Amino acid sequence: MHPLKNTVAGYWRTLAAIMLGICFSEPTDAAAFDHQAPQQGPWFVRTGPLWVAYQSSADINLMGQSLAGASARARNNVTFMIDLGYEVTDTFTVLVMGGIPPRTVVQGAGSVEGLGNFGAVRYGPLFLTGVYYLPAWQGVRPYIGAGLAHAFIFKNYDGAVSGLDVQGNTGPVVQMGVEYPWNERWSIFADYKHLWLELDAHGTLGPAPVKAKITLDPDLLSMGVKFHF
Repeated sequence: MHPLKNTVAGYWRTLAAIMLGICFSEPTDAAAFDHQAPQQGPWFVRTGPLWVAYQSSADINLMGQSLAGASARARNNVTFMIDLGYEVTDTFTVLVMGGIPPRTVVQGAGSVEGLGNFGAVRYGPLFLTGVYYLPAWQGVRPYIGAGLAHAFIFKNYDGAVSGLDVQGNTGPVVQMGVEYPWNERWSIFADYKHLWLELDAHGTLGPAPVKAKITLDPDLLSMGVKFHF
């Protein structure tokens, strides 16, 4: 089996074991969630699979001239995320999210679709958000938040564009989700984010210099388990 498939399969087995452990443990009612035990600290981690769906497009210039009808689209990703959180108050939390850097392929679209893959980039976004928790309902606690994310570029891969160089950038992000506590330390969660992100890229297409402003604007959906220290 391919090493990546081994990693994914191992992750799912571990996550399934944790979920089973949570399900067979003693549940916590909503009142217990709203009045957490005093010995519980403010730090927690969350982890799970992350689906990334890009709302992508691009403005492309060849030799300083805009290419009419030319665009690009980014191929969607699945990866793994981890949150580190700190509860400032009972209702406000600061979250830092990272994960396994995905490799995203950028393909030609519109009038340049025939060029195929322009190239690919491996990048790692780092999210910093502030989250406000709303009152619990039937044991489920919703939250909303906002913040910033920065895309760190780790490696570029050439395709139809040679010498591809993609620059990192920062963009605003909004966030919403729900958590369901099963006991004092374990919860399950589902989280949605939208990030507004544009990246500048340049290289050569044949002998001609090419530049592009790539809009990614991804929707990010994650779910998994939360452990409270």
